[in-house]
Amino acid sequence: MMLAFALMIPAITCSATDLPFRDDGVADWTIMIYVDGDNDLEPNVLDDFAEMTAIGSTDKVRVVTMADTMTFTEGTHWYCIEKGETYIDVETGTHVCDCDEFAGGCPGELNMGDGATLEYFIKTAVANAPAENYMLELWNHGASWYGICEDWSSELPDGSHDLLTLDEISNAIEAAYDDDVLPEGALKIVNFDACLMASVEVAYEIRNLAEYMVAAVTTIAREGFQWEWLLEDLNDLDDPTPRAVGETMVDSFMEFYSQCAGKGVGGYPYASLSLIDLSEVERLATEGVNDMASVLMDYVESTVQKQAIQTTEQQTPQIQYLGELDPFVDLGLFALALADNIPEMELVAGRVAAMVEDAVVYYDYVTGDSGACMDTMGMSIYYTCAMGHLYDYGEIAFGEDTSWDEFLVALIE
Repeated sequence: MMLAFALMIPAITCSATDLPFRDDGVADWTIMIYVDGDNDLEPNVLDDFAEMTAIGSTDKVRVVTMADTMTFTEGTHWYCIEKGETYIDVETGTHVCDCDEFAGGCPGELNMGDGATLEYFIKTAVANAPAENYMLELWNHGASWYGICEDWSSELPDGSHDLLTLDEISNAIEAAYDDDVLPEGALKIVNFDACLMASVEVAYEIRNLAEYMVAAVTTIAREGFQWEWLLEDLNDLDDPTPRAVGETMVDSFMEFYSQCAGKGVGGYPYASLSLIDLSEVERLATEGVNDMASVLMDYVESTVQKQAIQTTEQQTPQIQYLGELDPFVDLGLFALALADNIPEMELVAGRVAAMVEDAVVYYDYVTGDSGACMDTMGMSIYYTCAMGHLYDYGEIAFGEDTSWDEFLVALIE
């Protein structure tokens, strides 16, 4: 219903704000939000803008966004979030952006599913909103290692919509470092305001590019983060270290969704969020999951052994109510179940579970009273559904550097 309403609104042209915060010195944090509203999430762009402008940018925490919508505005635009500002008003047809002052002009219609667009976004935001610490947020639909930020105005030859792949994300961040735009080590947090992104595959891709990753193993309701609450909480921090900021994000997110438990927020009667220490992810992948996959491959020599693995996965508590329809399994809980159910797996799978606990340093989740079930240790991994995509899985960094995809192939042979 909201989308139908949005499509009836004509595009509105932009005018410039007077004083974006480009020359206001160095903040503690700049939050760079890559808002891909060029799809059915377009109405939620306005919701988040309203929440952000209730607090606005401060000397401690600045918020810079580049947003693309389907119909609300012509093209893609920059916004330096200030308290009390209305950037897009569909009722009056007014639009205020910071493109001229902040980015040297409006960039036009950009493909938010293109890695070059993300690279432009990071470099421009860092160069014009200096801070001691940076957070990059990708805002849109997410699908774990498949990618994020689907742009409905950018169609590929096969008829699908373009989206950011994991290597496009990592390449864009690396380019900002390599070109000396992003100071070494300055990107502290990569936040995914999108579904299903708290996977070992995603974390492995960006393991050397930031200190922490914030994401959900579950789907995320359309409401996403409650930005008024979050910005207020971040500004109240006496010592806004990356760890403290990450934990505050989890707490603020869960405070909001805990109040909605049982009411089906956005159609989903649960919520989760994880803070992942990226320095622990390489060891988890190459020493933990890889070793576990090698043992599992040796264990699938007979139908009985394969069935033992499949039964263990089916008995693993589901991370959300979709159950077996979801192509992901909770990595920590699956490892614990393997250790309990299969004697040969006890040592190696137990190590994986311990490594997940080391990597997921803070997490929380809530399940409503509507009968849904959910449990998690805060990180997922691809399993046996949607197996037709395995040829793509072997091309991501995690697939190349571990034997997990070889195990999945052996399991279905």
